[in-house]
Amino acid sequence: MRIIVFYTKFSQMNSIALLRNSLGLSQLRLAQYLGVSYSLVAMHEKGLRTLPTAASQKLVVFELFLLHSPAKKRKTYPHLQQQEAKANSKLLQHIKNLEFKKLQAERQLAVIQDKFKQHLLLLNLIEHLENLPAASSPRTTEWIKIAKLEAIESAEKNPLHKQQALEIRISSIGHELAEVKQRMQPKP
Repeated sequence: MRIIVFYTKFSQMNSIALLRNSLGLSQLRLAQYLGVSYSLVAMHEKGLRTLPTAASQKLVVFELFLLHSPAKKRKTYPHLQQQEAKANSKLLQHIKNLEFKKLQAERQLAVIQDKFKQHLLLLNLIEHLENLPAASSPRTTEWIKIAKLEAIESAEKNPLHKQQALEIRISSIGHELAEVKQRMQPKP
């Protein structure tokens, strides 16, 4: 899954530290939760390193939790609202990209399935021609054999595993899309 990076280098230093401080966590505790080393968190806050995707996703969850928690009513943070607007903008762009990828994969699958059906129809036609009495001449028999070999070869170039791989890809994109759309919905 691709993570959306919506921090600039400068705001990244401040927002991670603010996020950590607003949760009352030390760099060590945050590192333990994120599953990274303490030094990586420190370097990330200084803008020297980037976090792995899984750790960045957990940070986004932290930030969204803070933005939608009841504690927000006590004091609003304009920088957090700006970060939320940026995050929502990036999530919308991510949703559009996922929808486009899903549409592409669905079109590829449709093309592959159509070609496969065409090859099967061609094979059926050739088998029907083989059974006709007019197909007994040597020239016709030779032509039918060549056509049958080409049809079988074409059908084998379009195997079932390609169709299944695209179906799995479409499914995973659909799940990721649902997950991202769920993040977009404000929590009560």
